[in-house]
Amino acid sequence: MVGPGPRKVDGTGAPAGLATPSSPPGRKKLGGRVPAVIRVLPGGVDLLRELPPRRKRGLPRWDIWGWPGTVEAGVRTEMPPVRGEPVYGPRAKEECRRIMKLARENGVGIGRWTKRYFGEVLRGETPLREVWWRPALEWVEGEIARRAREGEGKRMRVVMGPGGLGVGR
Repeated sequence: MVGPGPRKVDGTGAPAGLATPSSPPGRKKLGGRVPAVIRVLPGGVDLLRELPPRRKRGLPRWDIWGWPGTVEAGVRTEMPPVRGEPVYGPRAKEECRRIMKLARENGVGIGRWTKRYFGEVLRGETPLREVWWRPALEWVEGEIARRAREGEGKRMRVVMGPGGLGVGR
């Protein structure tokens, strides 16, 4: 019996003969093997398979790396999203993570529904749409700029010390 082929040293665990996707791994159920990449779409997203359309006159479906389901051929896979053309794939997930991290690091609240929507994008349930992305980004960046202008960055407190009143951190 012949054992498995040589493994790569880069940690992906993919056989040496297969191309490894450049995108982060998604939730594809492939039994631990890395699929071959047909071609790379704009934005560095790897196209794994092209499937027939769901309807007679529909567009073919794409199976892309880093997205749990299939998407219609020709969808946008690079940032930024434009009105009517949402972004699918790992770039959308990276942008949601970036905005949430920026808000968290600076103590800016982004709201319950925006946070929920970004969570859906991170799970691959919905694409990143411009009507959610742009206002959230503008709010976070605007709030950070406003706080920097007003000097609201660090909170000060008044403390009573041995020499009287003082300012503490």
